[in-house]
Parts: sequence; structure tokens; C-alpha cells
Amino acid sequence: MELHQKITENENFAAALLARAGVYISHDPLMDSKADQMIAGFRTQKEIYQKVIELCSSSHSSLSEYLSVMAYSMLGEGYEDGVIRCAKEFLNTPSNWDIGNEEILIQDGIRKRRVDLRRGEVLMAMATAEAQRSFYVSALMHQKQAYALMPYSGEAAVRLSQILHHEAGMEAAVKFLQDQRQSTFYPPFLYVNEEGKQKHNDAFSRGIESELEKLKKES
Repeated sequence: MELHQKITENENFAAALLARAGVYISHDPLMDSKADQMIAGFRTQKEIYQKVIELCSSSHSSLSEYLSVMAYSMLGEGYEDGVIRCAKEFLNTPSNWDIGNEEILIQDGIRKRRVDLRRGEVLMAMATAEAQRSFYVSALMHQKQAYALMPYSGEAAVRLSQILHHEAGMEAAVKFLQDQRQSTFYPPFLYVNEEGKQKHNDAFSRGIESELEKLKKES
């Protein structure tokens, strides 16, 4: 892995910590043992996210803002303002780091542009935080932007339907979900993973149908 020269030691360490918490970000592997040692002294996973935010607080680079958005969003309720603030900074800051060597990555058989994926993740975290604060107009706008960048994401589609439900009502949410049956990502498909094994991807359709069933029970 080749890291951008502007990445600081704190950012590398924060990325290693966040990777250990399940949000993988490319980082210097030499930081992994240091991250493990620090985590061993924590009592809760919440402390990992708080340490990531602390490490990134002195920098306003796109990487630091991205890491902070992810950490704040993982902290959950009560940290919405942090998500929104850092997401705005990220979206207004030119990228200054390489998050791996390839512009395209393949996940579960789907080709994704790395830059679109990261921007979409930030927009979705922002929309979720805004919805939690009842800023539904802004949340809907940002979730639509996230879904446009990640049309393969059933989670992004379902989250958009949930915000639509608040803003435009049950009928609008149901119609949007039903329209997703026409998406090129709706039909389940087979793919071969990195280990050469054949896998079945039906995540998009399962997410859509599960949410439709939920709305049906509510109606």
C-alpha cells in the first residue's frame, strides 16, 4: 500500500484504531500493534471512537474529517452535531489522501468507484444524523445524493425511503421502494469472490422487500 505523503502519524493511528473497530480504512500496517495495545486498555468500544476523534481534532484534512464522521456516527445518539459538522467539512475539503492504490474496488461482485463510495458514506451518515435531529428536508437532499453515488446499496435505498416516509408520507415511501424492483441491482446474481468461490448476492432485493413488508404491517 502506498500512502499519500500528507497523511500524518495521528491520521494513520486513527485509521488503524477505526479499522480494529470494524470500519476498515487503508493505513500503515505498522500502526496495528500500537492500536491493539491501546485498545487493550479501553473498557468500552466507545473509547475507540472518542480516541479517533481526539487524534483527528488538530487536522482539517479530508481524511481526518472522514475518520471523524465515521467515529461520531458509530457513537450514535447524542453525537449528531459532530457527524453533521465533520461531514460538511469533508464535503468541502479536496481529498488529500490515497485510500488504497486502485480507483475501482470490487465488493460482493459489484464494481465501485472508491471516491464515490467514501463520499456516499459521508452523505448517508450526515442524512441519518439530520433525520435524528428532525432536519428532514436537508436529510432527504443528502440521502438522495448518497443514493445517487451508491445505487447498488440497499441500505442507502431503504434509508431514503425512511426519510421519504417522514417527509412525504407512506405512499411515497412505498412507491420509491417498489420502483427499486426495476433497478439493475435488484435481481440476485452469482459472483466469484477473491478466494475463487461462487457466492450469491441478493442483499439489495432482500433489503427492499424487508422494508416493504415492514411498511405493509404498519399500514
